[in-house]
Amino acid sequence: MIDQHSKLELSIVILCYKAEKSIIQFIEQIEMELKIGDINNYELVLVANYHDKRFDSTPEIVKGLADTNPRITVVTLEKKGMLGWDVRMGIIAANGDSIALIDGDGQMPPKDIIRLYNVIKSGEFDFIKTYRIMRYDGFYRKTSSIIFNLIFKILFPGSPYRDINSKPKLWTREAIKKWI
Repeated sequence: MIDQHSKLELSIVILCYKAEKSIIQFIEQIEMELKIGDINNYELVLVANYHDKRFDSTPEIVKGLADTNPRITVVTLEKKGMLGWDVRMGIIAANGDSIALIDGDGQMPPKDIIRLYNVIKSGEFDFIKTYRIMRYDGFYRKTSSIIFNLIFKILFPGSPYRDINSKPKLWTREAIKKWI
């Protein structure tokens, strides 16, 4: 479970499912943005859960990254669920006072994490998220997301959220404790 005496300011949970070698460049981009944003007390939690390792080299790639970078924690488990399960496993492994979540596919710019983190540090919010103006998904994902957002709006009519699936998202540890 999550340690109540966290020493890290920020954990960034990166969903790496089937990212393979493209995750290397994405991690480099995130670390560059953290350096530019003068954020030094962080960890990267790479979630590379898998169905069958024979068809996805991502778990081995992220383990290799962790071997050379002490800021990287790796979660590589045989999948027992879908996206939500991966998110939960990553958040459980995170140790920061604030926890960001982003997909490792590069659709959302890593600098958004820095922007969100600077806002959450003000103490005014315990959860912040972005939304996408443009989607680069295929027909199936676009359609399912439209339907999911419509259902969300029906169930929660006063909600201010526009694209509930969009990332990055950032929570304080206190907000996470209410969820996990």
